[in-house]
Amino acid sequence: MKTSIESGLFACCLVGVRVALSLAQAPDTGPGQVGDAFNRPKRNNCELTVSCPGPGGIQHNTDCDSTAAVVSWPPISAIDTCLGPVELADCCTCVHNGVPPSMGGYNCDHLTSSGGNFPQGHYDFTCHRPGAEGSPCGAEVVCTWFVDISNQTTMDVEVQLSPIVFGEEFTRCVCFEIFASCVPEVSEDGFCETITFGGPLFNGHGEASVKIPTGFNWTCITAWDPQHSLKSADFADCSAVSRRYEVVFKGDPSGVGAWLIQGNLNGDAVIDILDFGLFLAQYNNNSSPGPDTTCDVFHTHADFNGDGFVTVADFTFIQRNFLEDDKDSCCPDGGSGGSPQGRTEISAQELHELGLGELIVADLNADQRLNTLDMTLYLEGVRPGASKGAQTSHLRRFRR
Repeated sequence: MKTSIESGLFACCLVGVRVALSLAQAPDTGPGQVGDAFNRPKRNNCELTVSCPGPGGIQHNTDCDSTAAVVSWPPISAIDTCLGPVELADCCTCVHNGVPPSMGGYNCDHLTSSGGNFPQGHYDFTCHRPGAEGSPCGAEVVCTWFVDISNQTTMDVEVQLSPIVFGEEFTRCVCFEIFASCVPEVSEDGFCETITFGGPLFNGHGEASVKIPTGFNWTCITAWDPQHSLKSADFADCSAVSRRYEVVFKGDPSGVGAWLIQGNLNGDAVIDILDFGLFLAQYNNNSSPGPDTTCDVFHTHADFNGDGFVTVADFTFIQRNFLEDDKDSCCPDGGSGGSPQGRTEISAQELHELGLGELIVADLNADQRLNTLDMTLYLEGVRPGASKGAQTSHLRRFRR
């Protein structure tokens, strides 16, 4: 998985540049000019073929667990048809963040030949025409390129939604929190990414590459879909190969896995009777919401399995995961997660006091209470009455 940030403007392959010089019109000697220093006869044209990373540039995030990035390319070189191979690197300069070393800037000339370890910042490389052996470099520029190292690093994530979901592609908004320490807590506020699930991947599996701040040794990541799931947590691994963080939210959390447990519709930390109420409210108002959700708009979306419809198949996510709460918090003593008390019953009066009067549609036995008896009736085929057009868009953008 590659992001546009690290794809670069080119693939670090060398580009041959041919530069023609007419010796008949150039002085025999002088700064930067190729004369007959090697007692070669004059020719009407000498050509210089340059192999260097330009024109263009490289854009790269920092490596994981670092404030720098290793970027390399094959050694730069030049061949003159009159002089043969000439040393190009000796005629190249590097300027970091626009400040040359002569003015106190970082001396990065050692990175010119084939790259190396780049601290954050912008690097401009310029190569001039090499002269004959013992001669100074010429004024003619024969190659330029740049390297940009951002103040962000890359996190590759793989996410699985708790089964069973539809096999076609659909999108979900998945949010993340990243932690470097819990004592004291060092973390980043939640950020979200719209991820495509299914399609060429396995059902309910998705992946993404996201940018996160550099400068910290990130160790733990939490993930959740605020419109459908509880939170899960997993360790972040710094790959020695890709130099990117790798996090996998897959497998059953009852074992050693960390998939996203679906059934949570109101963005809190537990699946309970309120989620059943929201489920039936949408079933009654809009049972065909479509399969996709994004991070642009947050609203109640009870299609857990991604087939585009709200049916009894989606109710099974609430039934199976009833009273489950957030799993494996990164910081159990004060960070995300916790052990909330799920509700199995709520009165019609309290629903109205909370501004959730539309959920009373799920009171299938009309006893002015919403509870597990109503869930049993739904399984037995009892359905709510006609919709009153109530809106159920109270979902908070971020919970906790």
